[in-house]
Amino acid sequence: MNFLEEVEELVETHSVEEGDLLSGIGSLLTGSAKIWHKSMKNRIYTWNAFRKTIRQAFMPNDDDDTIIDRLKKMRQRAEESYVVYEARMQELFRRLENPLDEKKRLKLLLDGLHLFYRTKIRSADLITTRDLRRACNQLEPDKAHIRKF
Repeated sequence: MNFLEEVEELVETHSVEEGDLLSGIGSLLTGSAKIWHKSMKNRIYTWNAFRKTIRQAFMPNDDDDTIIDRLKKMRQRAEESYVVYEARMQELFRRLENPLDEKKRLKLLLDGLHLFYRTKIRSADLITTRDLRRACNQLEPDKAHIRKF
């Protein structure tokens, strides 16, 4: 989980208001990020603007096409649970400047899914990524049992 995700999780857990978050974020930063923030704080008025500018300054400079190519190449590892695979994909989904719709995210998740799941799940029955997660989670005990042999 990256810094922004950790902060957003804490904000959600503790119901922090956006104004309080923006005024206090500098105390969470260190090193060059803290220096960057001091020079930018009077020009950033929303959390979304902060997210965008700090990403531009410190995160890999991948454009959407590069990220989508990485998503298309990503595959679930044999020993990996579905939730871990989905989390790796979600991390890339969140980095997109122009988010993908549910249908495209579902297709990318299905395309990289391990053969064990793909042979047991009817993709025509899936409408959302939540449907896929539910179907894969139901198969986890079977997968664990098979891996024992």
